[in-house]
Amino acid sequence: MPHSTAQPRKIAALLVFALVANAAGHSFILVVLPGLARRLGFSDLQASLLIGLSALAATLAAPLWGVAGDRGGRRRLILAGLGAGTAFLAFAAGLVRWRLSGAINAETTFAALFAARFVQVCLGAGLMPAAQAVFADITANDRRAGGMGLMGAAFGIGSIAGGAFAWRMAADRPAFALALLAALVAVAALGVALRLPETRGSVTAVPPRLRFVRYLARFLVITLLALSAYAALQQVTMLRLQDGFGLAVDAAMRVGGGMMMTAMATMVVGQLLLARRLAWTPLLLSRVGAVVAAACLLAAAFAPVLPMLLAAMAGVGLGLGLLLPGNLAQISLRAGGTQAAAAGINALAQGLGMALGPIAGAMLHRVSPQAPYFAAAMALACVAVLAWRAPNPFAD
Repeated sequence: MPHSTAQPRKIAALLVFALVANAAGHSFILVVLPGLARRLGFSDLQASLLIGLSALAATLAAPLWGVAGDRGGRRRLILAGLGAGTAFLAFAAGLVRWRLSGAINAETTFAALFAARFVQVCLGAGLMPAAQAVFADITANDRRAGGMGLMGAAFGIGSIAGGAFAWRMAADRPAFALALLAALVAVAALGVALRLPETRGSVTAVPPRLRFVRYLARFLVITLLALSAYAALQQVTMLRLQDGFGLAVDAAMRVGGGMMMTAMATMVVGQLLLARRLAWTPLLLSRVGAVVAAACLLAAAFAPVLPMLLAAMAGVGLGLGLLLPGNLAQISLRAGGTQAAAAGINALAQGLGMALGPIAGAMLHRVSPQAPYFAAAMALACVAVLAWRAPNPFAD
């Protein structure tokens, strides 16, 4: 790539800010919507449809935007995603304010919010594939895992920030919080519009999709299994605290939220520090991360007391913080000039994992509170086998 040493750093810093801002808005919506929906007069089913159907639309749209990113450039997809995010958050702020003041009814609010969210996720589904492609464009092969780790850490930091916004403002000033987040994403969009150059390389041909998917299949399965395991834990941790440790609902929500936040924080540490600083190949990062995560999940299944469960969850986050950037780097190294297309297909695997994990976790929890953890440990053990048997990308 014809960038100076300083230029990739400026691009990375700008893109990290954009991803943090976007993730903060996304996380805030996911955290506050179940409770806020009831205040707005929505049913629990309507709230779940608002989250689930929009997530499905984003998952299906991502591969299409990925192909577009390789053919037409990454910058416009990033701008489209940030612009759609800004517009949605600002519109949602107005809707919430009007509904809570009684200016509009619940049915109108839901219809408008659903339509706006659907448009936003469809237009914004190319943001993450395009961002992943930019990080691939500006990093050398031997630094690819570090670049992928930086992108993952940006999403994790944004998710934590969105949770903090929800904790401080969701109960008393939800509309104001949405407006602040809209302004933050708007600043990021302005920075991208003014400062982000196009980084797309000269190779624009996209290989036949079926052959392309088969070429990446091992790593897409790793993505699916790892994200399914993590999503299952998000679903069942609070349930286990109630059914396995006897905590009341409020206490389980506080402790469970703290545990998942701890896992996210250690994941960020793995992505931001270890994956970038360790002089390990992407394959080694994937292998060590999978083994660490599997072992800690097994420890979580047997944990007899809360401190041990908390420590095990922290270890799971750390393991995933090594595994996920290593796996993304493996995909990137094999994608050549089709970085955004590969990232879009991987986003499809991520979406499927995030959808299947909670369902499997809830079903297994009915067997026993420990069953989801055993299943997640087995999934990560399979990931470790896949990673250990993966060939060197430079030998393909």
